[in-house]
Amino acid sequence: MALRGLHRRSMSSNSSSCSRRVIGLLSLISIQSAYIFWTSSHLSQNDDYVKRGLLSSLGPPISSQREEALQASLLRKNQNDELSLPPLEPNQELKLDDTSGWDPSKSVVMGMASGYGLNVYQQFVGSLRATGYSGHIILGVSTNIINENNNDVSRYLKSQNVTMKGIEMEGSVCTYNGTIDKDGKVIDMQKSGPWKCPKAYPDYKITWARFLFYRDWLKECTSCTDGVVLTDVRDAYFQRDPFVTAVQLKQNHPLVLFQEHPTMINTHWLTDIPVSSCREHKVGKTPVLCSGSVMGSREGILDYIDVMVDEFDYWKTREKCRIDMRGDDQSIHNYLYYTNRFKNVITVPHRRGSIHVVGYHAARIHENVTKEAEEKGIHDVGSLVKGSGGRWQEWLDTKRYDLLDPHTGLIVNLDGSPSAQVHQVDRFGPLNYQWMKKMKEYNWPYNRSPERGVALFEAEAPPHQLPV
Repeated sequence: MALRGLHRRSMSSNSSSCSRRVIGLLSLISIQSAYIFWTSSHLSQNDDYVKRGLLSSLGPPISSQREEALQASLLRKNQNDELSLPPLEPNQELKLDDTSGWDPSKSVVMGMASGYGLNVYQQFVGSLRATGYSGHIILGVSTNIINENNNDVSRYLKSQNVTMKGIEMEGSVCTYNGTIDKDGKVIDMQKSGPWKCPKAYPDYKITWARFLFYRDWLKECTSCTDGVVLTDVRDAYFQRDPFVTAVQLKQNHPLVLFQEHPTMINTHWLTDIPVSSCREHKVGKTPVLCSGSVMGSREGILDYIDVMVDEFDYWKTREKCRIDMRGDDQSIHNYLYYTNRFKNVITVPHRRGSIHVVGYHAARIHENVTKEAEEKGIHDVGSLVKGSGGRWQEWLDTKRYDLLDPHTGLIVNLDGSPSAQVHQVDRFGPLNYQWMKKMKEYNWPYNRSPERGVALFEAEAPPHQLPV
């Protein structure tokens, strides 16, 4: 049975059938200069947005109909066209009837969540539990939270049955050294703010070490036998149980990767610069896959992490691979997929799966409305995007933006169903603050019970202005 829109790999190989060699190796200094020039002209308060490489080629928000057309064009293109998807292996079929269902009570959501305030944990954990999810949640947190034992964060996480894993950074002697800065000098990792190494894994900067922690935690959790989500925490929340949604969509596969907005392709510097330098390879005009939210089975995720760590080990021993750039875990993630290094993997097109990477749309809307507010001298930017009904649920005017359900404020997939997880939500800036505040106040009423949600919607009449 063919499954439209999913792209599957069942075999692993060391070379890509759709790759094209770069003509010559870029010099490291030139690479750094290009990176510094780009960031100096685009860097904003959304630092993580730059990390994920989502600020380039931003155009106006596009409709669901146009997005579907873009996705269709991606599917039609072959490896010789400007936009390409990796070809299927010979005799390979797109069918998922060999997978079994995932029991949420035996599944696990894992993330690194060190140094955040209580509100971040309430958004991430609270929204997930409100979906009815009863499975494991394992978060890497500061050792101070665990040691103090009675602070607001630890009390909250315990009340939500979250397993806390201490990440010790203080006093770590970072042996990951040799990263080159923009002037071609070796960075002293002991004095570098962004590049710290955890005590447990001093050979890996923290953005890489998280994968080794995930592997340890998953192996330790013997009852985590079914689905697994590895995810960023600060900029994500849930609207449905991701494992239930994956089963409903027949996407409960050993490894599931999620495409970002269809205009985001791997010619972007976040993939192109480090991969060209380190591997002398061009990933090319292929869809960007988000490394911040990955899903799969226990065995599939362990295989995925092993492949990622093997590649980290290659990069950390070679000077040309040690570029001073955040987010190269995503560079590696995309390189490995498009060179057939992951096995038993499918990719899910944007807004068609359990995880919705909303960053492109969110940043575009925020950027446009901020500019419009400045031009009109309006202080309340949220007033420019809210629906005309005055209800807090319609925090985006659905006549202008088709991202959400106006009755609940939930962000939706292309088919109109609530996205199970919404990732990169911080790109909206303050536009959804009031909605998020109300959702927390009412304990996420729309995450599981439509009946309760409708009743609350009808009862709420007074409009609420978004904070500036």
